[in-house]
This record gives sequence, structure tokens and C-alpha cells, in this order.
Amino acid sequence: QVLAAAHGQMAVILPRPNESQRSRGMLALVPLSGGPPREVLDGVFGADWASDGSRMAVSYQVGGRCRLEFPIGKLLFDTVGIVEAPRVSRSSGRVAFIHHPNAVDSGGLVCAVDELGEVREISRRFPDIGGLAWSADGREIWFTAAEKGTRRSLYALTPDGKERVVQRAPGSVTLEDISEDGRVLLSQGQPRWEIRGLFPGDEAERDASWLDGSLAAELSEDGSLLLFFEQGEGARSFADTYVRRTDGSPPVRLGEGYASALSPDKQRVLVNYVSPPRVVVLPTGAGEPREMPKGSVGDYQGSAWTADGKRLVLSANEPGRPSRFWVQDLAGGPPRPVTPEGVFSWFVTVSRDSKYVAAPFPGKSGVYGLYPLEGGDPTPVTGL
Repeated sequence: QVLAAAHGQMAVILPRPNESQRSRGMLALVPLSGGPPREVLDGVFGADWASDGSRMAVSYQVGGRCRLEFPIGKLLFDTVGIVEAPRVSRSSGRVAFIHHPNAVDSGGLVCAVDELGEVREISRRFPDIGGLAWSADGREIWFTAAEKGTRRSLYALTPDGKERVVQRAPGSVTLEDISEDGRVLLSQGQPRWEIRGLFPGDEAERDASWLDGSLAAELSEDGSLLLFFEQGEGARSFADTYVRRTDGSPPVRLGEGYASALSPDKQRVLVNYVSPPRVVVLPTGAGEPREMPKGSVGDYQGSAWTADGKRLVLSANEPGRPSRFWVQDLAGGPPRPVTPEGVFSWFVTVSRDSKYVAAPFPGKSGVYGLYPLEGGDPTPVTGL
């Protein structure tokens, strides 16, 4: 991924295999005259040159937090979420960026920070946002975001928060850059997600999608019931949760929210909500929704059932703190921490005996451990 070019070299991100949906990898500098890349910093989401080409703003992840630095080494802002698309103003030296408060949610808002570290939230929060640049005259911050679903339009903001729509277009647009002479570089497309699978009785793979943004959450053990959510233009809200029998029956909408996990008995599902953050248990048939008590938790990234159906395992964080794994009894009570802060995974993997959750070993790249839900030291997983 090419980020920017200045003084005869390009800043690029060298992607990692099997990385998350947002680009994160090694920041490297490549001579425009040719030659191998020079690695600079790992875990990077975005970077930009200052107008003089001697300094860079960079956002990268370390220790369960995302840092925004300008220049590299000088911290201006950090978050348990993600800082995306940092852009340095050509005139003022301020850095504008997109802040995703929840690391697994594409929603967020536009912020700006000066070189003294004073941060301002400039825009309202959008359910989907990505792509940002300063206007050619430096008087506005332009960005692309969606009011609903994932169909982005082009907006402009003054530093004091006055918003206007620049362009709405068919499909979805993402702002890549604005040149010094005012030309705007946009990418355009029509995002679509599909669910495909080989289900019981099938001889060939088939499409199990419903609308334009179908994302699978879980398949029951016997392969008969699919849990998924819609996050496209067809969703009634920011996301809608559905279950669908894999015999070809039409799906049933259970309610709003991001479907997360199907209970072992197929009678309930876990649904994550972003605003306000909460986990709700929805019945797949008759019954009433049940909101789980949050305790001290601020935001959720993922959730799962234990195999016995008696507890929930959550990836979540307290306000302003790094994420960790928690366990919560379905019978009642707030979540209890299982792993140290910063030790978590966006995918919640619970052992079949309902005793452990898998998470990275702190300080050991690529090494996972099994953390007891009742507390205690983790056991390393070999050969993974």
C-alpha cells in the first residue's frame, strides 16, 4: 500500500499475511529511483509526510493501544481504538485523522491535533468512515463516510466543525488524496459481501447470502442453522441480525446489532451493539431479549458462549484501557477479567471443555496460550 511520496522516496506499508481487514504492517521507505525498501516501523495503520518532507506523522499499534506520533517518536494521541489516515496540514502543522473508538468497528469521527497535543473532535460520529485529506488551501478537512450502511459520500469540514456535502455518487467512494492544485483522487466501487458454503446434503458450494452486506457469524454444530448479520444498504439500522436454516428457508430477522455467537442449543444468540455499547441475548424463537450487565466494561469487540451454554467469554475494554478477555455468568453478575490488559484477540476462541480461552502470549510474537477462565497462568500452545 503506497501512502505518500516526498524527497525522492515513497512511504509504503508492507502487508502481513492473515492480517485484519484494516491495513496494518511494516512501514518502509522505497527510493523512487529503485531499490529495496528500508523498514522503519511495524504495526502501522497510516502515515503522512510533512510539507517539508523531513518529518512524518504515523499511527501504529503497540501494547494494545494505537499511537499517533508526529514526528515519529513524539506522541500526540493514543487510543484503545484505531487511528486511521493521519494527514499533516501543509500550512499549520496540525494532524487530522479518523478515530475509530472501537477497534473492530468501521464507525468513527474526524479529529485534529496540534503539535502541542491538543486534540479536538471535529465531526459527528458516522457508522462507516474512511479516507481523509486536507483541502488544497488548508481551510477544510475532506473525508468520506456513510450515514447508513457502507455507501460513502464525500464531505468537507471546517476546523470549527461546519460540515457540507461535496459529492454523492452511485456506489461508494473513498477519498485517497488531494493534490496541491486541488485535484481530488477518489476510489469508487460497490461493496458487497456474500456468504457461501457447503451445507448438509449439498453436493456443491452455494450462496446463502440475503441482501447486499451478508456477513457470517457462526454455523451450528450440525450445520443446520446459520447466524449472520447484514451491514449494507439493505440493513434497517447500522446492522441487523438474522438466522437462516440451511435447507433453503428464508432468513428470520431477530433484531438490530452485530450477530456474534450462536448458543450450543441454537435457542439464543449473542448480539453486540456499538452505540451504546452492550451485549444482548436474543432468542431465536419465542422469548424476550436480555441485556447483560456491563459492570466496568466500556466497549465490546467480540463475544462467545462456553460449550456448556452457562457462561459468556467477552473481548472488551474498560473506558480508556486496553482490551482483555472477560468471563460472565449467564445467570447474572458483571463480567470478570480473565487475561491481563492488552491480552486479547478479535476472535473469541473457547475450548470445548469450557475451561479456557485462547489469546496471544504477551511479548511473544506468534505464540498463543490457553488462559483458564477461573484464573491462573496460561499454558502455551505449541505448533500453532
